[in-house]
Amino acid sequence: MKSDNLRFEISPLGNNGKSVVKALTDKSTIHIDKFDLYSDRSRTAFVSKVAELAGIETAEIEQAFIEAIGQYEQFKKPEKKTGTVSPLDNTPESVKAEAMAMLKSPDLFNIISSDIEKIGVAGENDLCKQLYLIMTSRLLDKPLSGIVYGASASGKSYMIETIAKMMPDEQVIHAHDITPEALHYLPENSLVHKIVIAGERIEDKRAKNGKAEDNTKALREIIASGKLSKMLTVKDKDGNHIAKIIEQKGPIVYLESTTSTTIHDEDATRLLPLITDESSRQTESIIDAIKKDAVGIAKDKIAVEKILSRHKTAQRLLKQYSVRIPFAGSLNLPYDVVSTRRAFPQLISFIQAIALLRQYQKQIENKNGIEFVNADSSDYEIAFNLISKLFARIYSPVNQKSLELLNTIDSKTTNSAGCFCDFTISQLDKWAGISESGVRRRLKELVNRGVVKENTDSKPYVYRLDRPELLEQANLNLIDPEALEERIAMQEY
Repeated sequence: MKSDNLRFEISPLGNNGKSVVKALTDKSTIHIDKFDLYSDRSRTAFVSKVAELAGIETAEIEQAFIEAIGQYEQFKKPEKKTGTVSPLDNTPESVKAEAMAMLKSPDLFNIISSDIEKIGVAGENDLCKQLYLIMTSRLLDKPLSGIVYGASASGKSYMIETIAKMMPDEQVIHAHDITPEALHYLPENSLVHKIVIAGERIEDKRAKNGKAEDNTKALREIIASGKLSKMLTVKDKDGNHIAKIIEQKGPIVYLESTTSTTIHDEDATRLLPLITDESSRQTESIIDAIKKDAVGIAKDKIAVEKILSRHKTAQRLLKQYSVRIPFAGSLNLPYDVVSTRRAFPQLISFIQAIALLRQYQKQIENKNGIEFVNADSSDYEIAFNLISKLFARIYSPVNQKSLELLNTIDSKTTNSAGCFCDFTISQLDKWAGISESGVRRRLKELVNRGVVKENTDSKPYVYRLDRPELLEQANLNLIDPEALEERIAMQEY
């Protein structure tokens, strides 16, 4: 049999993503199956079975099936709309008033922090505000994306999922496992200004040549360019093969978490590196919250729902204004580091996200028919305090693994008074849970940088955390908020 004699019929089953797929000829049905069209494994199994039954090369069947999917996406009938109703239309006026009062409050960011704690996140104040702003940036033309690094049980996924509940449901997509091709075949405009939350990234797989396998190319494309495009070969109505481009518009906010310290290099440069707090103080805060929940004095479910409703409404009230930064000329990051090419646009988007969130505290400007808001020194001060530590990690003089060891030392040797206690390598081996050679290598780097002090007067050698702030003082070249405020007052941008 020739593949030209084979055709496919695809019938969707409701809204669960699965379809009934028939492989048939003019004379008979070759094979019928029910599966998710965008599942690589299911699709491959179907193609293999059809190839076996039809006696045709698998590659030919696969090409014909991909073309059929392309035609299905192009010609499937859109769902009939009986009239669209905005979620705001069904929101009580009292909730809208509370949300607007919050957006207009000069204490907005303290309210956000307090509300995040009330809905169940203990501590992690800065990280939570960073996540909230990244999700808010979905309204920008160039939104932010991030990856939360941390050990198992550090609460990475919980924080992302919890804060996502504060965002409008219709603007959040949960996809805990994304296959390389899946994003291309979503319904048109499914990703425009949406928050895509993935699951936990596993350790990068390595090919035989030692390089990390690239399974996230589509994600990088839409994060970087704001859209996806894919060229397929399909048949027109006359049966002729033609080229068709499938385009999926963005932009998107993308968030994921990982326990790995190394992800694909091309991904790492596009995602803000967010780090969980693994200190003993944070662990104590989490356990204390669990204890309160266990004795029934934790969060009130009705109060939590009110908080979530207020934030969802506030986010829906935000308008997609253009954001201008009059003082952008005063902003700098190190020119001698190539990471700046990615980091500087992230800094701009971070400031814009803050200004957009504070739009009801600003005057709406209009120039040449375009409405916009201006970022001010208050926006920059918030951005400076939240992004400096993130950028310090990008420009850090030590690698991520040494930073993790530093966090372990800090959590184990800092007492309640904030003083540093002595420790030995054997103690550090037990705390870190890695090989002795790994501990020695990372500790040596911290000693060489002056972060840890080594005492060799006796054996075993004794170590003490000395100046951890050195790693937070990477030379970012960012202007101090007070200096910027003075320049703005003098109109010297």
